[in-house]
Amino acid sequence: MVSVQRFLVKNNQCLDLLEASAAQARTSVSQLVALVRTAPPQRSLEHISSCRSQHKRITKDLTEHLCRTFVTPMEREDIARLSTALNRVSKAVEKFCERYLLAPHHVADWSLDPQMAILSASATTLDDVVKELCHEARMEEVRALNTRLQQAESDADRLLETSLQGFYGQPEASVRWVVQKDLMVQLEKVFDRCRSVGNIAYWTLLRNS
Repeated sequence: MVSVQRFLVKNNQCLDLLEASAAQARTSVSQLVALVRTAPPQRSLEHISSCRSQHKRITKDLTEHLCRTFVTPMEREDIARLSTALNRVSKAVEKFCERYLLAPHHVADWSLDPQMAILSASATTLDDVVKELCHEARMEEVRALNTRLQQAESDADRLLETSLQGFYGQPEASVRWVVQKDLMVQLEKVFDRCRSVGNIAYWTLLRNS
């Protein structure tokens, strides 16, 4: 008779796909950062779109695997929730980049270096928290990584508020300020999605521990 533990070890494809999804979310953020830091004439949505398509396939594979599998390493609802949260990261990235490329003349000399630094760190932390959940599953480590994601989102909020103060302080509206404000809000959604992954990973560990 095959033990449940042995079956779980053989059936860790769920965890492999979760890790692949986290890695793809991290890659999508890296592509966003690269796009923003690229000179306007060379900017393209090609790599972002390719990354998004790959992430959709991973999410689809994981969903199908959950439907075919009787025993999973953790609650299937938790796996599905985390998969959805990860998928939303690359979706938010794609939405931001699409809009960013619509008005190159309004963002040509616009620096987002502080936001990009925080976002890069958040993507790395996001990847780390999913790896930790899928392997060691140490409560303190997951809590610390989740706290780091929450702090990054708070830092991004403060940058957004500072930018909005500058926009709203203009004597009269202009298309440039409207475009940049919209992009800041879209970028904030990427931070929100990363934060959500940390929250879900933490609560998943609590539920399955």
